[in-house]
Amino acid sequence: MKQNRSFFKNTKYLILLGVASFVLAFTFGKMSFADEIYLFWQEGCSHCHRAIEFIDKKYPNLSVKKMDLADEKSRIKLIEIAKKYQLANQIGTPLFVIDDEVMMGWSKEVQEKFVQKAEKKLKK
Repeated sequence: MKQNRSFFKNTKYLILLGVASFVLAFTFGKMSFADEIYLFWQEGCSHCHRAIEFIDKKYPNLSVKKMDLADEKSRIKLIEIAKKYQLANQIGTPLFVIDDEVMMGWSKEVQEKFVQKAEKKLKK
């Protein structure tokens, strides 16, 4: 009888471990780029430099991962994002990923949208 209790006790822990693993896998499997703000930029892109200057000046406390496309790790991350958001060959810079949304360019509309999202992030 002692062996049966031990078996059930071990099984109970295995089940709890399995449930915890499933929850963690589901949670992290569903992770998105929404938790971070990414800015993909490249040298020689005047729009990129204006965007960076604007963000650095207006939002010095906002955490933005600036990804220089001259860096291989940045290009790999951009490929991940392009796949996730099905961007195919429609990639331009600057490219932002914020609140699980992709924005390209630095037009007045993109800047206004960035400001709205940045303000929301800073309130959290």
